[in-house]
Amino acid sequence: MRPFPRIALATTALLLTATLARAAGPVPPGYGIAASETLAGGVEHLTISRTNPAQSVQVARISPGQPVALATVSAHDAVSHSVSQQELPSDMCRRVNCIVGVNADFHDTNTDEPFGGVVSGGRLVRSPSAADQLTVTHNGTLQAGRLDWSGSLTAADGTTTALGGFNVDRTPGAALLYTPAWGAPTPAGASGELILRATGPVGVLEATTPLQIVGFRTAPGPVPANGAVLSADGNQANALAALWVRVQAHTLADTLQLTVHAGAGDVAESIGVRPTLLRDGKRVFPPVNDGLTAFRAPRTLVGWNAAGEIVIVTVDGRQDTGAGMTLADASDLLLALGATDGVNFDGGGGTTFVVDGTVTNLPSDPSNPGPPSMPGGHVVAPGHVERLAPNALVVVSRPVDPPSPTPTTAPPGGGTNPQATGPSTPTTGDTTPFDPVFGTTDGGRNLGQSPAPDPLGIFNVATDGSGGGVLTAVVTPTRGERSHSKGAKLTTATTGFLGGWLDGVVPALPMPGGAAAEGQSALAAGARDDTPRPWPVLPALIALGGVAALGGAFILARERRRSRSRARARELWI
Repeated sequence: MRPFPRIALATTALLLTATLARAAGPVPPGYGIAASETLAGGVEHLTISRTNPAQSVQVARISPGQPVALATVSAHDAVSHSVSQQELPSDMCRRVNCIVGVNADFHDTNTDEPFGGVVSGGRLVRSPSAADQLTVTHNGTLQAGRLDWSGSLTAADGTTTALGGFNVDRTPGAALLYTPAWGAPTPAGASGELILRATGPVGVLEATTPLQIVGFRTAPGPVPANGAVLSADGNQANALAALWVRVQAHTLADTLQLTVHAGAGDVAESIGVRPTLLRDGKRVFPPVNDGLTAFRAPRTLVGWNAAGEIVIVTVDGRQDTGAGMTLADASDLLLALGATDGVNFDGGGGTTFVVDGTVTNLPSDPSNPGPPSMPGGHVVAPGHVERLAPNALVVVSRPVDPPSPTPTTAPPGGGTNPQATGPSTPTTGDTTPFDPVFGTTDGGRNLGQSPAPDPLGIFNVATDGSGGGVLTAVVTPTRGERSHSKGAKLTTATTGFLGGWLDGVVPALPMPGGAAAEGQSALAAGARDDTPRPWPVLPALIALGGVAALGGAFILARERRRSRSRARARELWI
């Protein structure tokens, strides 16, 4: 190869590498981008790797201000109490149509319940313990640390019972509330339980939830699907029994008001972590020499910064392609990816990175860690098996509110413009937008109410209710849609040819009688062009120009005749 092509090729490769690096955001020194893809608007998935030591890292980078959100998902939407009740992260991801997701909280090896609390969709699923939580506010801001919470039930006479836990194991001397999300009968040890009925979700934060007392029992039992159970022992159980006696005697109304608060009152999602790694760019975890902290292992991490950027990361380990990381290494990785704050989730064999329901990393478990009844479909690759988890953290699309349709109003006196192709006012109580071509529509679907079309198939108008209006939108029919009228064909053809030039050049023209265009043209066929265009005045201008030209030619000819007559007269005079 000649020198020049070599230089050109090397330069091209360098520019391509630099472009990929810029597109992907910060890439840690020594790492290369093995793969890059855009998963959704503002969500990018990177696979980065290095050697010495070998590392294979999955990164989901989320840009700020994107129509996506972080969400917590519990295994089978409940608190798990055994390995068999846990769920594969990929199944949790598919179930909620996630863009990307990872396994989340650790689980207690004695109870198989998650260590931390869970808030999902602004509703308390499980009250947090003394451990740290990753918390997401309603505007998408991330926080790490303790999540303080409180809850109480208030009877009709104002008597208040403070809650000592929400879907957690029994605490002696405390009143505990259990909802269907507990996923099991209430724990042993209760001597008094009120059975409650609910008309909606129980545990919504910063709200008052009404509950109805429908029963009482002196031993643990199931949680009703449409309610909750207030469970206690000792003196608390005696107080619940006395409350039930008054309800039975009709000396007290059978209503309770539940209130639950968490954090600073702005919690949308929260899930347990262990531990918090970074805060304001500095390591904050204790420098102990235990296996969790000091050993190289697979890691599941989340990091963010003040600009609103978020990275979700997994690090493979315990295999030739990935050595894994200590918590110090993991913290440095988050810093190199641009994060200033970060947390650690359950790692080891549980580390799982899921894209659109598919596991993209190589979990380190070599065989099925679950019960024998688990199917073999969670084998990611030979020697790499996806492990069950109590919950997951996922990225989902955030619904975008559709724009409100602009209502059409009738002119004063209730009259309608003779050129209007549809009703000028919506039917009372009907908020469905009205399309003048396809009638009442829903998201562009024809619902079969079509008004009479415009005779020429050019435009429709409707009054603006002020006695005056403007025609602001026209639609050009295609060749097969044009009217059979030659005049109409000429007009629509001219409009189609000049419409693009007219856009933004010719202002909307006032129309007599207060008419204003609001919808699309009533076309002769079903297809339509939704591009708004101003009224096609250029054909009229061309016609006026033609008239002016003819008039000018007539005047010029007349002047020439007069000039010749005057010249002949001078000749005769002379």
